[in-house]
Amino acid sequence: MYDSYRLSRPRQLDDLLNRIDRATLPPAPPKGWIATIRDALTMSQESLGNRLGLTRQAVMQLEKSEQNDSITLRKLRAAAAAMDCELVVLMLPRSGLETMMEQRAETIADSELEQVRVTMALEAQEPSETYFASARKRLVQHLLVNETKQLWK
Repeated sequence: MYDSYRLSRPRQLDDLLNRIDRATLPPAPPKGWIATIRDALTMSQESLGNRLGLTRQAVMQLEKSEQNDSITLRKLRAAAAAMDCELVVLMLPRSGLETMMEQRAETIADSELEQVRVTMALEAQEPSETYFASARKRLVQHLLVNETKQLWK
């Protein structure tokens, strides 16, 4: 039962993430979200600082740290809360998780089978392409079902 659950997790997460329309996700504003929303609210850095227990200079530094991607999630969450916003953090795989796992298993299988192919060719025992295609398919399946942790070593 655990194996069945473990194998279904990537598909379940793919199904969830595929419902997100990437085209509707706004790009990060050049000034960052803190400064953009603060400006839209006509809230001064000093006012935001008062809500956060920070100085105006500290808010300026906070906005800079968001711009250069060095802000912590804790600080970003606090700034969002101070402006009555919800912070949403999302990771969207470039391709589906199942696809990523299959591609990785194929890469590993190809590498392992190439070593076998070279060794067997040196011994004049190289099997047919049909044999290697079948062996590749079995190895990929084995990696995906039984050795998923080996995919990322």
